Amino acid sequence: MGIYICILLSLICLSILIYSTFKSDYKFRLIAKIFTSLCFLLVSLFSYLSNPINPKYFFLIFIGLIFSFIGDVLLGINTKNHNIKTNLFLSGGFAFSITHIFYSICFITLVGIHIRDFIYAIFISFILLSTLICNKKLTINKYHLPGIIYCLIISFMLCKAISLITVNSLNLIAKSLVIIGAIIFYHYFFLIKTVQNLLVD
Repeated sequence: MGIYICILLSLICLSILIYSTFKSDYKFRLIAKIFTSLCFLLVSLFSYLSNPINPKYFFLIFIGLIFSFIGDVLLGINTKNHNIKTNLFLSGGFAFSITHIFYSICFITLVGIHIRDFIYAIFISFILLSTLICNKKLTINKYHLPGIIYCLIISFMLCKAISLITVNSLNLIAKSLVIIGAIIFYHYFFLIKTVQNLLVD
């Protein structure tokens, strides 16, 4: 019962977050974002308590979600001070990098790790960055190194998430949700957040 209440609260908070974003109410948006992220943590916790079959998987995902929560808070703080805004963004990006490292470790416990994972991650990052640069949608500035590192980390996570398709111990719905979630996060956070706030002059 608890998990269904948390899911309902998540949807309500998410709706409020979307509305406050649309209205450009940044103070209220930060509050909604905090509660939405907290709901995600509660959904994860109650999901495990209702079916505690893989404590290692839960622990790694839950720790990742905690750092994701920290990243959400840091990125949700609105300020007109450019230096503070830049530092908040870099700190938020660092928090999300840790998140995806934990996610990647979690996926590795299920499918292992191979040299091709690194090759695919580098290839995806190279193609993406090259395409943006060639289309003049991206100008590398002094913050290019953390942006590239983040791109590699999240690309590796995406590759490991997609590789879960080969895991027979996970049902199709679970695998599909993880893969779709990884793709959506990759598209939104990197293409929108990183390019607009970190890599573009």
